[in-house]
Amino acid sequence: MNNEPKEAQVFHTYTKYNKLKIAGIALLIAIISITAMYFFVKSLFKYTVTYELNGGSVYKQELKETQYNFLSKVFEPEKVKKEGYYIDYWSKDSNLNSKFQFGTRIWNSFTLYVKWEEGFAVRLNFAEGEENQDLPINDLKGYYEQYVEPGSSYDLPLIYNTKVGSDHYGEQLLWYDNPECTGEPFDTKTFVVNQNIDIYGRWFDTDEKKFSISEDGTLNRYLGECNKIILPSTVKKIKNIEYDKFLTGQSGENLNDQDGTYQSVWQNVLTDDTGVNSLKIIYLNSELIEIGDCAFRDCESLEQVIFCGDNVERIGEGAFENCSKLIQFHFPTKVTEIESNTFNGAFDRTKNVELDLKNVENISDSAFINANMKSIKLNKVEFIGSKAFAGCNYLHNFEIFSTNVILSNVEGSAEPNNSNGIFFGTYRNYGGAQNLKIFVPSSLITEYLKLTYWSMYSDVIFGNR
Repeated sequence: MNNEPKEAQVFHTYTKYNKLKIAGIALLIAIISITAMYFFVKSLFKYTVTYELNGGSVYKQELKETQYNFLSKVFEPEKVKKEGYYIDYWSKDSNLNSKFQFGTRIWNSFTLYVKWEEGFAVRLNFAEGEENQDLPINDLKGYYEQYVEPGSSYDLPLIYNTKVGSDHYGEQLLWYDNPECTGEPFDTKTFVVNQNIDIYGRWFDTDEKKFSISEDGTLNRYLGECNKIILPSTVKKIKNIEYDKFLTGQSGENLNDQDGTYQSVWQNVLTDDTGVNSLKIIYLNSELIEIGDCAFRDCESLEQVIFCGDNVERIGEGAFENCSKLIQFHFPTKVTEIESNTFNGAFDRTKNVELDLKNVENISDSAFINANMKSIKLNKVEFIGSKAFAGCNYLHNFEIFSTNVILSNVEGSAEPNNSNGIFFGTYRNYGGAQNLKIFVPSSLITEYLKLTYWSMYSDVIFGNR
């Protein structure tokens, strides 16, 4: 039995409690100190993640390990690939029995093993052999071929090059689904990957700041230097330049034309010695209504003119004169007249260009003089002017489907050497070789042969096939 006074018992109990409390606090301090010292010491070192690629490789570089600071987040390595396979997951287990979660923080060094599965290829192919490693293709992890899980979705990246000083600054990469890069391009697209996919890219200038456009929507000048262009939607018309006053804007021609009234819209991308910076492809926006006089005159490297809409109502005089590489041109349905010299010297003679004039009703004098198309279909034409197809040495088939005899203003004798004839220099060429065949509705052959400007070609006029 404790005979101590109650006050003494309370004092002893309180003292014992305080000793335990002090001991606990001291222990806690020791633990915190040791932990802090542990973390401090750990923070003095870097920790290594080593990669076992299991037959894979890294695009254009080597990857063996990455060093991290203590408690840094671990991120998945980029550019890792293996022909025919996609990455299923990474594991710290060499037997690949568990998945490693990237984004966790590193405590110590370890090895990551990659698990591959068979997949389908997504390949980005660039026109003209281009390959720019600075492209922001994040989902391709820096390379242009990857294999993805069968049945998965793949989002084609939207790429706009903003790197100042690069070859394609201010331009957008547009894609096609065929190596010829024909048809409508797309800037992005989602694919369900059930087979290997090849996609083909070309750079286009879509930057509206590079176009000088009046308030009424007239394009006065292209300020950029890209050879592939998409007109901004604000362009309603490409300016008119008087045919007899047209200037390329090069070689000092602008000395007497400081405001550029008569200078080509495309003076920055007209033909140069190499053709690299010469206009090759242009997409005409769906809002465009008029292609002015001399609009593309002397664009000697221009290959494709693609109409995104069908609102163009006029193609001006000399609009495509000397466009001798042109291979793709589909006439807008609202154009009813081909003006003088519109296609003078146009089209690539090696590409067998075929033209369908759709709703054209009037073909002016010299409209196609010296042009190089192979065949023409006239669906609704009512009038063809003198020398309209003169000097078209590669024109083989000239097909007329109009229900009425086509009229002309040709004067003079009914001889093939009539210099005003529709086909002067075309009817016979290269030492007398006869290539031209004219097809008209069989029921109208007799009526055609009654007219001077048709009877001179009587031996090459046939009934429609």
